[in-house]
Amino acid sequence: MPQPRLICVWIAIALAAGAVAAAGPPDACSTSDPAAPRTLVLALDGVPLRTIQAAKARGAFAGWPEPQALVSTFPSITNVAFTAIMQPFGATPAGGYEVQHFDRERNAVVGGTPFGYHERLYAWRDAFDVTSRTFKSKIKTYTRPRQASFDEFEEAADMLFASRKELLLAHLGAVDALIHLRGDDASLKLVLELDRRVRALKHEHLIATGRPLRVVLLSDHGNSAVKIRKAEGLRKALRGAGLRVVEHLEAPGDVVAPTFGLVSYGALFTFAENAAVAGEALARNRAVDLAAWLSGPDEMIVLSSAGRAVVRWRQDMGRAGWSISYDAAEGDPLGFRPLLEQIASRGQLSDDGFAQEDDWFRATTASGYPDALRRLIHSLTGTWVENYATVIFSLEDGFAWGWTAGHVSSRLSGGRLEGTHGGLDAVSSLGFFLTDDPALQPSFAVRSDQALAPLAGSRECFVAVGGEDQHGAHRPAGM
Repeated sequence: MPQPRLICVWIAIALAAGAVAAAGPPDACSTSDPAAPRTLVLALDGVPLRTIQAAKARGAFAGWPEPQALVSTFPSITNVAFTAIMQPFGATPAGGYEVQHFDRERNAVVGGTPFGYHERLYAWRDAFDVTSRTFKSKIKTYTRPRQASFDEFEEAADMLFASRKELLLAHLGAVDALIHLRGDDASLKLVLELDRRVRALKHEHLIATGRPLRVVLLSDHGNSAVKIRKAEGLRKALRGAGLRVVEHLEAPGDVVAPTFGLVSYGALFTFAENAAVAGEALARNRAVDLAAWLSGPDEMIVLSSAGRAVVRWRQDMGRAGWSISYDAAEGDPLGFRPLLEQIASRGQLSDDGFAQEDDWFRATTASGYPDALRRLIHSLTGTWVENYATVIFSLEDGFAWGWTAGHVSSRLSGGRLEGTHGGLDAVSSLGFFLTDDPALQPSFAVRSDQALAPLAGSRECFVAVGGEDQHGAHRPAGM
């Protein structure tokens, strides 16, 4: 529907007359090309790599580079992953992995009620120009996810014409709900339609402004494609190991096990001396793939039915990132022993068994647990969340842990959930990155916290307008 819009024509030079005072550095905002593109980022919540690959095979995004894997955080869930993705734009660590989480300082489970949904728990939402913020919008997301997804896209398109920003960031959160409730076929149809709308929007923008529109699409995590069963007996396993599952940590042996939604991971909060007991108890449950906990300074245990490994990390002088070792002397829970041999054969392993985190990334991205060592370290040391777990665990594909109400609600919506995410495994971990600009497309997979970093310098850049007489652009009708 045509409405008056602000016309977008030139890039502002920081500190120039009439420019916005908050503009970024000149190198980020200036250009010698008056036809340089503006940029729209569309973050499609929960769309797995396989869906975008299927859409590309059907002819969508013709002429664009091939999509690459975006490796999520662990847990591979929205609030943690987008905290990482939006870190270059000022997103600070979240309170916890989920809206409902254990707060160590308050010694209580907080959040997760409809009345508190509007509270600012996650700074990543503030970093987006378009995102849902209300409980009312959340209801629409889960009752009409397809329509909600396109409504979010239309809001982003309208804002693009009304805004003076060079870079617009939009979060389409309802897509995740569509995948959970309707599965791969429904999400593929949505992506194919989104391709048509993106092409139309690019054309509209060029006609209305004389400038091309560059588009970046990405997702925060993957999604499984199997009907979900509830993981049973986890709290019983903890009690069987002599621990008490409680709401507050008071006595030795106490464990808090908060849940939220239906996801394929879990987090326990307890005293450090209970970590091994709790982790070993959970690892024996048929629904649990693996568990991990800190066993000392810069050291953790990873345990599964395939064995126990000790992971150590250190900051090497003069090098960015960690060097990480994987000692699988008591089994190989992640299946990394052959990959470790490959790293060694390339001369990337130190004499004491450490390899650079980027070498681990390249070696493990195509494995069953992409970039698992770095992601586990982040999850247990508080990189993305303030209240991080004592023990964190990943479930087998097809299992979920969380609210009983979530299982009931999914059945009322048409049956068991079509899929979920949260785990360390590849199916939960692999989102996607795709853009029409080959200069932005990575040649290899990209980590969540590095995906949008190249665009961060232009966040505060604005198009220059010379006066009110230059305003009043209309978004073309007929989209």
